[in-house]
Parts: sequence; structure tokens; C-alpha cells
Amino acid sequence: MEPRPEYPRPRLTRPNWINLNGEWEFGAGERPVFDRRIVVPFCPQSELSGIGEAPGDTVWYRRRFDAPPGERLILHCGAVDYRATVWLNDVEVARHEGGHTPFSADITEALRSRDNTLVVRADDPLTDKTTPRGKQFWGETPEGIFYTPTSGIWQTVWLEPLPERTLEIVDLRPDAGAAECQRPCPQQHQRADHLGVGHRRVGVEGGREVGERHPQLSEPVLRLAAQHLHLRAAGAGTVGQLVQLGERGERGLADQHLFGAQHGIVLPADADA
Repeated sequence: MEPRPEYPRPRLTRPNWINLNGEWEFGAGERPVFDRRIVVPFCPQSELSGIGEAPGDTVWYRRRFDAPPGERLILHCGAVDYRATVWLNDVEVARHEGGHTPFSADITEALRSRDNTLVVRADDPLTDKTTPRGKQFWGETPEGIFYTPTSGIWQTVWLEPLPERTLEIVDLRPDAGAAECQRPCPQQHQRADHLGVGHRRVGVEGGREVGERHPQLSEPVLRLAAQHLHLRAAGAGTVGQLVQLGERGERGLADQHLFGAQHGIVLPADADA
């Protein structure tokens, strides 16, 4: 079983994704070398990684994969400590600084259908006290309240195939008094297809549609009226979905999201209610 198999982004779930956790080629030094094996997403200082020691200031990761079906492919890295550079098939696709924050890259342009080579370089100078490190010690052996530092990949790496048009952020604002859920529209300079104009938005719970809206460009806020209203306390009840459907009802452009449940104010009624 691959390590950390759970879906890495529970607040914006999609059914299709590929977990890249598991065994990668690994090496250390200024030049790329891959003479060892490591289990991602465990940092090399951890015994679970198969390394169990501090490898040095610069480490390298490599693994191969075949591209899944999709119009676009997004690479997600949960966390790489501290400065990361990412290549796909010898094309640089991402740079990121910050050991505790996730980052993503659209790797479609550099993608091949089969035998793609993904390489990650991570730089984390041990003695550089200017980088945020919390209680990670800047020496070889931890002292006092400080503990062994972490470097390299230490959170899930995964692939997400997407259609050409998709949602990146969902900001839902439940309104119990109006029996609806509002979603502010993006700014006008953004493309109309990113708004889902021409596609039907529906609320779904228990496999049943419970509200719908046909968004228009002129609307500053998209309002999804609930046909069945059920108030719940925060943290209670089930989770619904906001789904975007094409004009013929297909879900080829659909993205599934939490529907109001995070705020615990208003959610459509249960399917058997």
C-alpha cells in the first residue's frame, strides 16, 4: 500500500487523481545524482523514508509516470523544504520557496503520453538562520528545545487531470434567511468560460438535485436557491456538493465541492427527508 493514500485536498475534492507517493530515486549534492531510493513523502531524516540521516543541503528526487487522460494535468506538491525546483522531461515547470506551503504547476505543455520523467531539487541550507525554521536546529545534532531539521519532500505529491475549463476556488456564502447559497463572481477581466456561463450549477445531496442556477455574466453574485431547506448546527449533518453541469447534463466540466457545510448555516435537506 502506498504511504499517505488519503485524498490530499478534502475541501475541493475531485474523483480523478494520481498519488505519486511511494518509492522515488534519490540523491544528494549540487549536481543531480540518483544513487539511492527514498519513500515519499517522508523526509530523508526520517527512518520511514528509508534514508534515516541528514543527506546534506541539496537533495534530488526522480520518478517516472504515464500521463492520465485529460485536457490538462496539474502537479501538486504538499510541501518541499525549503526551496524547490521542478522539471518535467528536462523542462522547468515550477519554482517555489517556503518549506511549509503547498504549490502547484500546470505541466501540460511539457507532458508526454508515456514515460514522463519528473525531477525535484530541494535546497535547504542547514546553517542559514534567515530561513523560517521554527524549532528545527541549525546544527548536526539537536540541542535543548530544538529538534532534528527536515528537508526535501515531506508532504504528498500528486497529479490532477482536469478539463480545459475548471474552478480553482469556491467561495460559498450560505444565507438561511433567503434560503439560498451565494457564490461571488470573479472579476470582469476573467474569461466568461471560467464563470461556467452556459452551464447549469446544481446543488446535490444524497444523489438528488436540491437547487439550481443558470449563471449569467451580468450577475455580480451567483445565487443557488435551495428547494429543500434544512438548518443544521456547525459540524453536524451530511455534506452536499456543488456540481457544474453542461447544457446536455453531462459532467465533463463538473467539479465537486462542499456545499455550505463548512459554515454549518444552511444545507439542502436529506434525500429521504
